[in-house]
Amino acid sequence: MAPPVHNHGGDCVYDPDMPPWARRLESSVNRVLTHIEGEPGQTQTGLLTRVDRLEQSESGRDWWMKAAATAGLGGIATAIWAKISGGH
Repeated sequence: MAPPVHNHGGDCVYDPDMPPWARRLESSVNRVLTHIEGEPGQTQTGLLTRVDRLEQSESGRDWWMKAAATAGLGGIATAIWAKISGGH
């Protein structure tokens, strides 16, 4: 049995005498790759795209949490300074 020959379209051309178990394995691997990478020719599908969006969303949320914490600490520091200095 010859090994698969990959063409530029991403599909494989196999020896016609390939055993049935190898064809089933190829089918399963292709199905998994489609879930991970998305449908060929379509954008915004697949787990890779979804994970990337989640990571971007998390980084934005992280920035806003730091901004809110900084603003809160600034407000507390201002209130303490106003108490110490008598409001001047």
